[in-house]
Amino acid sequence: SIECLRSARGSERLAPHLSTGRLSLRLLDALRYPAQLQAAAQSVRPSVVLLDIGGDRDLPSVFRTLCALTDATSSRPPRLFLVKSRELYAAAAAAAAA
Repeated sequence: SIECLRSARGSERLAPHLSTGRLSLRLLDALRYPAQLQAAAQSVRPSVVLLDIGGDRDLPSVFRTLCALTDATSSRPPRLFLVKSRELYAAAAAAAAA
């Protein structure tokens, strides 16, 4: 349940996950534990990746995480990356307005 994921939030080393049928949710710090990211991407082979990088994370960190996710899933790329990032939104909005 979502409650399980919330209570496990403090222990990213364990890469807490919830799997039910075709849905598998993993909670991990992709920048801090890149080997776990690689292992999770290979074992789950996601079709959709949801990335909540932290609302105020700097843009280089957002790009490092996206690059790590892209590398980890390169053998079978997901259909969709959904990213929650204020910095990425601001950069995209500025580029669109230019």
